[in-house]
Amino acid sequence: MVKLGTSIEDMRKLCSKQIDDEAEETRALFITLNAGQGLVYEQKLREADMIMANTTHVNGEYVTDVQTPEVSNLAVEADDLNSTLYETAQTVLTQAYQWAQASAVIESIRLRAKRQLKNATNPKEMREVFPVDWSPATSYL
Repeated sequence: MVKLGTSIEDMRKLCSKQIDDEAEETRALFITLNAGQGLVYEQKLREADMIMANTTHVNGEYVTDVQTPEVSNLAVEADDLNSTLYETAQTVLTQAYQWAQASAVIESIRLRAKRQLKNATNPKEMREVFPVDWSPATSYL
């Protein structure tokens, strides 16, 4: 809630922060919001790309010449899921693609709301920015 007597610029800053916070909450529906975990996701994606680039289809099976130590993060996940490296690589790549799509939608919504906020000339117009509709992004869940 904005206090009585708050300047329009202070109100704009508070509203802008709310938009950013809501965007982050929406992102949290898809990913773990932790820098270390983000690095793990990036590593798994690199490893999945390595598996896909070095896998061939032979006699109805997918065969890779990548060794488990080269893809240690992916190997741990494959073991946990009781799946092959190839299947796990497919899963990781699919999740990364879904995140890329959802992330773009979240960013589009966030930027549109901030633009509306920037263009607002009075508190009533600022309040009309809310609630921000994040449902186009959550449809990717």
